[in-house]
Amino acid sequence: HMISNTEFTYKPHFLKGFRIGAEWQYVSRYYIDPGNTQIYPGYNLFNIRAGYTWQGLELWLNVLNVTNKIYATTIDYASYGNSYRPGNPRTFLIGIAYHFEGKNK
Repeated sequence: HMISNTEFTYKPHFLKGFRIGAEWQYVSRYYIDPGNTQIYPGYNLFNIRAGYTWQGLELWLNVLNVTNKIYATTIDYASYGNSYRPGNPRTFLIGIAYHFEGKNK
């Protein structure tokens, strides 16, 4: 069983304070039951994150599960049937923050 996470972030010099990143989350196939007869095929998820910071103000947009992949985060084995906990569908997160540090000087 293998779990990996890879992220690349780009911060262009011509647009100070901007960042954009792409992330790949990978979970390999694994056995579900004690007898190793049932296999969950695993999954790949792709996320994109972008943000901009200017004079203490930060704005960001994250798109998680960009391809809207259907997957299970965990699977419980039972003699009456397996129970799957679904992962989140494509999700958009928008945020704004203001950083006050150093403003009282």
